[in-house]
Amino acid sequence: MNIMQYPSQDYVAEKTHKNLLVLHYTAGGTLGGAIASLGIRDYVNVHYMVDRDGGVYQFFPEEYWAYHTGTGLRDAKRSIGIEFVCWGHLKRKWNALYAWPNNWKTIIPWPQVIRLKKFRGFQYWHKLTPEQEEIAPILVDDICSRWPGMQVCTHADLKTTKLDFPPDYPAIRDLTTL
Repeated sequence: MNIMQYPSQDYVAEKTHKNLLVLHYTAGGTLGGAIASLGIRDYVNVHYMVDRDGGVYQFFPEEYWAYHTGTGLRDAKRSIGIEFVCWGHLKRKWNALYAWPNNWKTIIPWPQVIRLKKFRGFQYWHKLTPEQEEIAPILVDDICSRWPGMQVCTHADLKTTKLDFPPDYPAIRDLTTL
């Protein structure tokens, strides 16, 4: 697995022990857009991002931390975050599906959509690409190999107001251990 370094200064350079890996989606469709959002100097960041083509980018070393859980300092310090470039939850209007950024105006083509059991009011989700699905378990296993006792969860598992990812989301559900 090739991990491309994309150095960021938006993290806290304090070494902490990790025992939680949190899986997120970007709620956007491009790597560039996600990098721009995470580039805002606010200490909200993730360690890794997986692009639609399966490329893996690392923003800062695993032993350091940034806010990404929305559940407070303790979880931020003990966790590693991975973002998948993906629109996430979608809203159906007539026979089209829309992503929520820009007031539900971005249309997502049906072949890129998966329908799941209703989760927190949503039933349609943007699919991960085959390349993302292929690299996800490799990246998760690689990270877990460096941190004994690491648990894996989704952002939605950790915080009840989050939607990333629903419990039955293919390629993600088999990675979680919580």
